[in-house]
Amino acid sequence: MFVLIYLYISIVKGLNPIIQRRTWLLVIAPQACSAACLKGDDSVNCLGTYIEHADDITKKDAEAAGIQWIEPDRLPSSKNQAISLLKEQRKLLHQAALNSNSQINESGKALLRLRPRVKNATSFLLQTKKKIAEMQLFSNAVDRTLISIDEAEMAIGYVVRTPDPTIPDLIYVSDTLATAEAEFDTLLRFVLDD
Repeated sequence: MFVLIYLYISIVKGLNPIIQRRTWLLVIAPQACSAACLKGDDSVNCLGTYIEHADDITKKDAEAAGIQWIEPDRLPSSKNQAISLLKEQRKLLHQAALNSNSQINESGKALLRLRPRVKNATSFLLQTKKKIAEMQLFSNAVDRTLISIDEAEMAIGYVVRTPDPTIPDLIYVSDTLATAEAEFDTLLRFVLDD
């Protein structure tokens, strides 16, 4: 059974040219996968599937939808805590990229865990921005980072579900992880230059 998953990455002004070339990503997975997961769920079954990123889902809602409940991460309470969290998640992303050839499941699970933490930290930091132009630039950097993390996670999900992944599949995973690292570095420059 083949599952077709279309991931539309919207073109946002100023996106990295690598991401612009990948406006549509078609993934043909040879195995069925779960319909949806909540953010922060790091089970292998969530790799390459729809992740619900809404903040207003309750445990009751998740149970009614047949989705495993995951307690959401707490928002950072200070700017320093948010910056420390981002630095920690950047190290985890680098480790995931290093391990992607030998432990691809673990690399994918790391991306599933770090994405909501990056979102929480950047949401807190966005509230600290005073100037509208600064907010827009920072918001664009956040979007590019999250999109690149999502793309890497989707690529890993494809490889995990493919019985015999090809060398180009594995190169694509490495490429998407490298793009995610580069976008994350740009995001950190916005945070650390502040």
